[in-house]
Amino acid sequence: MSLPVAPAAAACVMCGAPRQPLPHVPALLCGAPGCTHRLAAIPAFQKCRVCTRPLNPTQLAGGVCADARCREEWLVQRPLRQEREDWAQRTEGVEQRRDRAAARRGIPQDERASWRVALLPKNTDRSSRLPDRRWLAFEEHVRTCLADARERLAAGEVAPSPVPPTTVPVVPVLDDATLAQQEAEQALLGAACAACRGVCCKSGGEHAFVRSDTMVGYLQRFPTHDDEAILALYRTYRRPRTMTHGCVFQVSDGCALPRDLRGYTCNAFHCRGLNMIRDQYAPGDPVRAYFVHTTDGGLSGGQFVQIEGRRR
Repeated sequence: MSLPVAPAAAACVMCGAPRQPLPHVPALLCGAPGCTHRLAAIPAFQKCRVCTRPLNPTQLAGGVCADARCREEWLVQRPLRQEREDWAQRTEGVEQRRDRAAARRGIPQDERASWRVALLPKNTDRSSRLPDRRWLAFEEHVRTCLADARERLAAGEVAPSPVPPTTVPVVPVLDDATLAQQEAEQALLGAACAACRGVCCKSGGEHAFVRSDTMVGYLQRFPTHDDEAILALYRTYRRPRTMTHGCVFQVSDGCALPRDLRGYTCNAFHCRGLNMIRDQYAPGDPVRAYFVHTTDGGLSGGQFVQIEGRRR
């Protein structure tokens, strides 16, 4: 991966003399042969990865100097470019993979592009008995969130909507066809999450993405409920078996919680794979996709999914 042109220095990084802005003079040096040789003799790990100026002892671990342009390049832009390159390598050939699979299923050639491709991770975790210690940790977390939420409400704070719009933006009036299309798109996103088996949900752990703002919203809807009533409600959705290394509400076929009890993150987050098919269907288009799983070794699997809109 190539890096952009390194930032120039106002003075020689070796001797401190003013630099001469001449084409043959390196961007960090004054042009004196001694400075050129001294910089070249410094091991690469002791020089900035972007501009190659010498690093002081406090900068060695990070591998980048104090120049803001170098830090922006090394810590922000370089990882973003690497991520884009990795994603491009993963997606290369995936449409051909879909077309070959479509041909084997007898899908006409002129229809194959209508099966939008979604690259999804795959959670290979298995379910096991939910330990009491994990559940008790969740309850303690909820109590802490509730205490903070009550303080925030007393200060006049208002929570965001617990279920933000997740596909087509809501408009004042929707005809039956548009409503059916939205429902089909939501169902397709749900099918994609089911195929993935909740890789993002694994981060829920014992907090389940429930935060203080989740509780602020709940208390605004049910101001008479005390802490024990709220915890009792959550207990009704406890399952004996959950994903071993996942959220306490993550079961093998999805989330045990209804959306209005989930955290904002659960309702609003869309991974890169979901965004490949989210809001991609014009009115009247068939809501269909081809799911492929990304693994360390490349791509695996392949599933054609089509959602039929309900008639109203």
